[in-house]
Amino acid sequence: MVVHVTTSVINGLLPEGALDPIATALVGPDNEPAKWRGGAYEFADDAGKYALLFLGGMKIPLVYNPTIVNPADITSYNDLLDPKWKGKIAMLDPRVAGAGLASSMLLYNEPSLGKDYLQNLFAKQDVIITKDDRQLTDWIARGQYPIGLASNDFTALDMKARGVPIESLPAGAVKEGTYLTGAWGTVGLINRGPHPNAAKVYLNWLLSKSGQEGVAQAAGYPSRRLDTDKTGLRDSVIPRPDVEYRDLSKERYILQQDEILRFLKSVIPD
Repeated sequence: MVVHVTTSVINGLLPEGALDPIATALVGPDNEPAKWRGGAYEFADDAGKYALLFLGGMKIPLVYNPTIVNPADITSYNDLLDPKWKGKIAMLDPRVAGAGLASSMLLYNEPSLGKDYLQNLFAKQDVIITKDDRQLTDWIARGQYPIGLASNDFTALDMKARGVPIESLPAGAVKEGTYLTGAWGTVGLINRGPHPNAAKVYLNWLLSKSGQEGVAQAAGYPSRRLDTDKTGLRDSVIPRPDVEYRDLSKERYILQQDEILRFLKSVIPD
């Protein structure tokens, strides 16, 4: 059995035929599809058999320095194209796996934004790119670049708790919304494993109520299982039941990554 990010399962294990369907191993009394979001288990793979998603959290659109940025000025991603933000936006590098790429996937697939938006953002706004989330949040806190796209959130929260001027823009603040991230919360069942019964026992515990509460606390993102206790999790990551989110953990988005990476490399200045 493997617990990993979806990309590793979809691009690596699944094409190699290394996974068995999960349904046959779900025999625990505490595992019922009705207890999960949408009344069913959710899978990353299009076949709905091999890569079961168990974590699902909202991603905040951006973080900002509240001494410089009025959040009321940002009600759409299009507002970031305002000339007043030129040279004032930093972003986690979208050309490598992580929150930067995921955020770019959201913008790329949003009908009201798409390629033209991304091209304008990088060509006209002099967006500063970094691979270091701590550096990104330091820039924002100092006001050097008061808007940060694709922050990993947790660093910003830690800094805010220490009194640093940094805030998160909630998902509902921008009309385009946000995406759902599975983080590392995907599980697959390796076939021909040496201890199939042990794997089955672990899988059923992992997907149980207590198992899901444990992994959610460790990840900082909520379980897709609805009856789990969310105490201690940030409200900003808990999806609303009445909102439809773009779920970037699904296979169609994973397989689109190379296309988006090629595009990003063509529009981001070296």
